[in-house]
Amino acid sequence: MDFFERNNGAAGADSGAAINLEKLCVIYLAYFDEARGHQLLLVHPPELKDDVEFLQAESKTVFIHSIWWMGVDVQAELSHVDLEFGGRNYLAKKFLAPSHRVKKRSGMDEKTPETIVIILSIPINLNPYGGDLLARLYQTITAGHMDEFSIAIEKAICDAKIIKSPHDKETCAAGQKILDSMTQTIRTAIQEFARQLELNVSTEDDKRKALAYLLYQDIKAKPAGPKGDSDFFEAVDGSPIVDIGSAARSRITMTEALVKNEENKIHVSLVNSSSDAITGCIVSIAYMEEFFEKFFYDVNIDYWFEGEELNFQFERIGKKLREEYLVTVKQDGTPIFQKKLITTKLKVE
Repeated sequence: MDFFERNNGAAGADSGAAINLEKLCVIYLAYFDEARGHQLLLVHPPELKDDVEFLQAESKTVFIHSIWWMGVDVQAELSHVDLEFGGRNYLAKKFLAPSHRVKKRSGMDEKTPETIVIILSIPINLNPYGGDLLARLYQTITAGHMDEFSIAIEKAICDAKIIKSPHDKETCAAGQKILDSMTQTIRTAIQEFARQLELNVSTEDDKRKALAYLLYQDIKAKPAGPKGDSDFFEAVDGSPIVDIGSAARSRITMTEALVKNEENKIHVSLVNSSSDAITGCIVSIAYMEEFFEKFFYDVNIDYWFEGEELNFQFERIGKKLREEYLVTVKQDGTPIFQKKLITTKLKVE
């Protein structure tokens, strides 16, 4: 069962669509706080907002996005601004919303507009549909909630207060209702977009391939795995392996990842768990610093037999106790497997 289907699959089941697009997308609504900088306002699916490990991993990418350093008037000429990282594409759009809250910076008044950023994160396989989906989300959110962002932001500011006044509590309650309504708007927009994909099949090759990818996610048989493997991102006390490429789990499985202190090396075992051989692929292991890939180990695999296990060992690059490494398998330049390792949570020998 995929991470996005935890609530008994209700999100996909209610839509009546064969394509469960919602399980592959993450939507962020963020705003600029004049006192605290860039802040998340809403994450969809909403349960991800409580996943500390997820937010730590994603916030680096979301808040380094170039959309934040572009003026609204400049990016308004563009449909969206993209950032591709870790097998996913982050499509973003910035806009201004009416405001009536007191600002904390000189030169700003109650009517200074709120700066809002919407970011859609999707697997790179869905890039042909990303722009259209972002446009749909932007149109539906602004049409139904443009005048409500100010209250939602006040709610986020009140949440950061240790001691809340009665007025703060009222603001939090009102803001939560707005965020819940925005969440439902986003869910409905995604479901309607998925239904349209089924009814209106594009004649463009890239969009047909993306649609085939979507359909494959819903009809393929997923192999049974440990509980930790069912997460889109690793929970705080869950598996030491963070899966950020869940779409390819049926082809390749990571069976072991451990640290050998005496050798100062990390050992990783990968298995071709598909029913066919994999040819012409590259296994890449990258050392992550901040959100950049700094050093690489690349191994060419000409022929990977069905059920064959391959073992890799590589030296630890950093000198930190907590290090992150990204294991990627590419075939014909397309990532078919990707997982992140966190050294502090790996088995040590």
